[in-house]
Amino acid sequence: KTNLKILLQMEIIICTINHPKYLEDTLYTFKNNINIDLYDCRLLINIDPFPNNNTETVNEVLEIAEKYCKDVEYRVGDKFTAAAGLRWGINLLKNDYFFILGGGKTLIKMIDISYMKEKLFSDDKVVQIATLNNNDKYFNYLLLIPCLCKTSWFKNIYLKYSVDHLEIEYQVRELGILDNKKC
Repeated sequence: KTNLKILLQMEIIICTINHPKYLEDTLYTFKNNINIDLYDCRLLINIDPFPNNNTETVNEVLEIAEKYCKDVEYRVGDKFTAAAGLRWGINLLKNDYFFILGGGKTLIKMIDISYMKEKLFSDDKVVQIATLNNNDKYFNYLLLIPCLCKTSWFKNIYLKYSVDHLEIEYQVRELGILDNKKC
């Protein structure tokens, strides 16, 4: 029963900076605009050392994360690189899908996770469903905005070919184009 609960628990990766208010704004709007209980989700959070690497501020960021999710794992980067944080988070994923939510990105309208999941697995070419999608057509390139993603593609393609020193958005888009995938 516990293993089934873990498999049903949505996983979220957030790459953010070391600023509690920044994360609070992101998680508050996410919680209020999804049709699942955010507290039951597994949050994998990468904290980049900007504007500083102050341990007290890191602890405040973690308190915010734990206020919204009961299962929080974190990494504090030693330099400003969200790409390294995303790679770290992908390696920890257990489910066949996950949500990418960038720190500082806020949702302003309700999204239906079940509908997004259905769309995500309805086509082998689709590896992401973006919240910007108008729900009746796909984008022909991948985006890295708040989106639901297929874990298998990110583990098998993104992890194999991505690097820590390039922007995530560029790498996701280019790897998707090369692999003939869409969002």
